[in-house]
Amino acid sequence: MTSEGHTTQRHCRRKAEALGARGFTVEQIAVILALDHPSFSPLRVYRCAAGLTARTAADLYNQADPAGTASLRESRLYDFEAWPDHGRRPPAWTLCLLARVYGTATRNLITTEVYASYPPKEQEVVDAAVPGVASGRSRVSMERSREGRADALPWDQDPGPATSAPSPQATVELFHALSGMEADVKRRDLLFQLALALGGTAALPLLRRLPPAETERLARVVTQSGRVDAQTVTTIETLIAHCRQLDDTHGPEKVIAVIDAQRAVVGDLLAKGGMPEALRERLISVYANLSHLSGWQHFDLLDHAGAATRYDDGLRAAHELSDATLIAHLHGSIANMAEYRGQVPRALDHAYAAQGWVRSSTSPLQQGTTALMLARVLASAGKEKTGASLRAMARATEVADRIRSEKGPAHLYWWTPERVQHHAVFCHARLGRHDEALGTAEHTLPTLKRTCPREYAFAQLECAGVLIQKREIDSAAGRILAGMEVTSVHSSARLVRSVLKTREQLEPWAGSRHVREVDERLRGLGLVGQSS
Repeated sequence: MTSEGHTTQRHCRRKAEALGARGFTVEQIAVILALDHPSFSPLRVYRCAAGLTARTAADLYNQADPAGTASLRESRLYDFEAWPDHGRRPPAWTLCLLARVYGTATRNLITTEVYASYPPKEQEVVDAAVPGVASGRSRVSMERSREGRADALPWDQDPGPATSAPSPQATVELFHALSGMEADVKRRDLLFQLALALGGTAALPLLRRLPPAETERLARVVTQSGRVDAQTVTTIETLIAHCRQLDDTHGPEKVIAVIDAQRAVVGDLLAKGGMPEALRERLISVYANLSHLSGWQHFDLLDHAGAATRYDDGLRAAHELSDATLIAHLHGSIANMAEYRGQVPRALDHAYAAQGWVRSSTSPLQQGTTALMLARVLASAGKEKTGASLRAMARATEVADRIRSEKGPAHLYWWTPERVQHHAVFCHARLGRHDEALGTAEHTLPTLKRTCPREYAFAQLECAGVLIQKREIDSAAGRILAGMEVTSVHSSARLVRSVLKTREQLEPWAGSRHVREVDERLRGLGLVGQSS
C-alpha cells in the first residue's frame, strides 16, 4: 500500500473512532466513509468503519472461524477488497466471517453487481448469514506495552447471545420494569442506559444498589465514552462481588448475561486504551476475574466450550499481568472442569501447572485452593493416588484451619473451613473411604445449607453415592431428595445432572418405596426426561 494509502486508512480509522464515540453505528459510519471515498469497495469501507487495519481484521477473521481452520492473510484481504476491478472475488463463507468481525450483515459487504456474480448456492449462503453482532472496532488493543511492543492481546467480546443487543421485546420489558421501580426520571434514564449495556433486566437489581454518584459515573464511562478512573473500576468490582453472591444463592441463570456483558464492556475499555498503566493493569485484572467467573457459570450450565473460551481469555490476561495467583487459580479451574468431564490426564496437567505457578503466589489462600484442586484430581485419578490426594487435602485443611480472616484475592471470597471440608467429602468418596466421607459431611452440611445451597446439594449427593455403595438405599434416597430440593431454587445444570446420575445408581432398587418417592419428586420438579 502506498504512503497515500496508509494516510487515507489512518484518516478513515480516526474518523470512524470519532463517530463511534458519538454513538454512530457501523452502518452509519460506513455510509459517511463511502461518500468520502467513492472508489472504496463496500468490503473496504466496512473494515474502515469498524476501525480495523487489514492485519487486525485478518487476525480477528482467523479467530472467528468456528472450525479453527481459517488462515486469511493480510495480502489476500487486500485482494478481496480490490474486487471486481482487481484482485479476486471473496468466497461467500469468507464474507460471512468478515461480516461477523465488522459487526454488520453479510449482504452489506458487496455491491448488487458482485452479488449477482455468485452462483445461486453461494447467494443463499450470503442471504442466510446471521447479521454481525458487534463491531470489531474495539476488539483488539494496539496500545504499547511496557516493553514498547504492540500489545496483541485480544479483548474478545464473545458473539454469543449473552453479549448481543437486547431484543425489542427485552427493551420494552426493561422500560416497564424501570417505570415501576424508579419515580425519578433522570435516574430511570441512567439505569435504562446502563442496563441495556450490562445485561438487560437481569442487571437492574445490581445496578439499583449503586449510589447515585457511582451510577452517573459508570453511565458516563459505559454509554458516553467517558474516561475510566479508579472509582469506575471499583464500581465494576463491586458489581462482580454482588454477582458472585447471587450465583451462590440462585445459580448462573440470573447473572450470566450481566457478567458476560460486563466482560464485553471491560474489553471495550481496554481496547480504547488511553489510561495510565497502573489503571490499565487493574482493569486487566478485572477482565481476568470476569472471564473466570463467566467461565465458571458457563461450566455450571454445562456449556463446556463457552467455559473453556472464557477460562483461556482469563489465563491470557493473567499472564499479561504476570499474576501468579490468578494464573494458578485459572489453571485450577480448568483442571476442575476437565476432572468433571472425566478428562483426568488433562486435569492432572493443569493441576500440576497450578502447583508450579502458586509457588510464586503471595496468597496463602490461593496456595490452599490449589492444593484443594490437586487433591480432587488425584482422587479421581484412582486409588493408587490415595496418598498424594490425602496429603494435598491435608495441606488445604491446614490452611483453612489456620487462616480464617485473611482478606485474600476477590475470587477466593468463598474460602471457609466448611467449603474446604466439602471437597474432602468428594475426595474420600472417590477414594472409597466411605466412613470418612460420611463423617466429614455431617460436620459441614449444616453450615453449607445456610451459606451455599449448591455445595450443600452436591455434598448430599456425594453422600448418597457412598450410601448406595453401602447398600443403605433408604438413607441414600433421603440424601437425593435433600439435594434435589435445591434444584427448585438454584439454576445449576451440573446439579440437575448430578441428581439424575445419582438416581441412575438406584435403578436395581427401582421398585422400592424410597426410590419411587424419589421418582415422584423428580416428576414434580419437572426433572424427568432431562438429559443426564
